[in-house]
Amino acid sequence: MTSAVLRFPLQLVFWLGILIPVQAAFEPPEVPTGWRYHHDLEIGQVGDYVLRMELLAPEHAPEAALPALVYIHGGGWNHGSKDDQARRLAGIARRGYVAAAITYRFAPEHTYPAQIEDVQAAIRFLKAHASAYHLDPSRINLWGTSAGGHLASLAGTAANDVDYATHGLWPDEDAHVFAVVDFSGPNSNFLAFPAARAGSLTAFLGAPAQSEPARAREAMPITHVDADDPPFFVAHGTADSIVPIQCSRDFVDALQAAGGHVEYHEMEGSGHGFSHTHPEAQDLAYAFLQRLNFPERSASQP
Repeated sequence: MTSAVLRFPLQLVFWLGILIPVQAAFEPPEVPTGWRYHHDLEIGQVGDYVLRMELLAPEHAPEAALPALVYIHGGGWNHGSKDDQARRLAGIARRGYVAAAITYRFAPEHTYPAQIEDVQAAIRFLKAHASAYHLDPSRINLWGTSAGGHLASLAGTAANDVDYATHGLWPDEDAHVFAVVDFSGPNSNFLAFPAARAGSLTAFLGAPAQSEPARAREAMPITHVDADDPPFFVAHGTADSIVPIQCSRDFVDALQAAGGHVEYHEMEGSGHGFSHTHPEAQDLAYAFLQRLNFPERSASQP
């Protein structure tokens, strides 16, 4: 296990991006026996910004390469930290996945498509280093919440028709993914109230959505839905006052109309964050991923 490294991430308050600096020391989690935690693994550099990843993988090659599950944090595209996901990664690894959490550049300093470019660079990095970390490059799954759900969904739908590979990082790999879990992602309706007035969305796009409708549409996962998209699990709270539930309803309708594999759940009475109020959402999402990534396990269960 790597030693603890002193880190001073900038923590911000949720969707509208109010700045509150907080100092915190990174603490690696307890990991399964035979696994290694890689802190601040470098993906590559974009200008002055270094893209990094938290990664938890077996130290030695298992009998067969493992699927990977990459967690993309939320925070209105303007804050959050991969370092906060360390314990989550340990839990993911115990389920049999190579586990990762990634950084991406933040608005307003960096506007769309910087964030999705960074997500796809991380996917390509994992594929380029699949043998080193004992993962199956054809089974890279994404899980995102809120803005992270949007980025996971955009990575899932746009890989077929938008070239975000502008970094020059790991260009020999593609950015297609195996499956996507999206919790509360703003995946449609950027041009409609109240999303069009949200300060975080304006900062993400670099302008109000209604003043740049083409840019806003391209940044929506729903725009890129087609029959070649990976399977999706989508969950949303019915009382979400941050991202209207219609964003997910319309997105799911589009996936279904395209003939895609999608599982959708509404968390009755829940607001934007429902992991604590509706823990069954996590269980349902992991069951969805298990059926896809470990069909032999699912077949053996009653």
